[in-house]
Amino acid sequence: MDDKQKVVTPTSNFAAYSSQQQGLSFLYPEEWNIQEDEETIDVVHPQTHAWISMLRIWQDYDLETLLEKIEENLALEYSDFTVTSRTKVVINGMDTLRVDGQSISTEGIVLIHTVLLPYESNLAKAIVTCDVLKDQHATLSPILEYIFDSI
Repeated sequence: MDDKQKVVTPTSNFAAYSSQQQGLSFLYPEEWNIQEDEETIDVVHPQTHAWISMLRIWQDYDLETLLEKIEENLALEYSDFTVTSRTKVVINGMDTLRVDGQSISTEGIVLIHTVLLPYESNLAKAIVTCDVLKDQHATLSPILEYIFDSI
C-alpha cells in the first residue's frame, strides 16, 4: 500500500452535532466552533482559515442549476477561482456531487474549496461548502473528510 492509499484517522476528539432546524447532523472536532443561524451551520477551526458551512435545501432545486449558481458565486467572491474536479460520490448512502476548486487572493494566498451537493432524483437536498488555506490542506484534509463522511 503506498502513501496515497493509507487511511488516515483523525486524532481529534469528535463530538456529534444535530440541528433540528436544518435537519442535519454530523461529527466535528470538539475544539472547533459551531455557529448556527436561521440559514446555515458553520464549523470553524479555532486558529486557522478553515471552515465548513452547511445549508439544508427544503424546496426542490435542480442540481445542475444550483451547481452553476454556486460556481458563479465562488468566481465572484474569489479571484482566479477554478474548478479542479467534479465527481459523483456516495456519502452515508446519499448520492452527492462533489466539486473541488482553488482560488488565489490578490495577496497571493491560495485557498482550496470543496462543495458537496447531496441529491435525490437530480434535486439538491443540501449545500456543504468548505474553504481551507492550501498550506493547511494536507494537515486538515483527513479531519475535513471525516466531517464530510459523517453528514
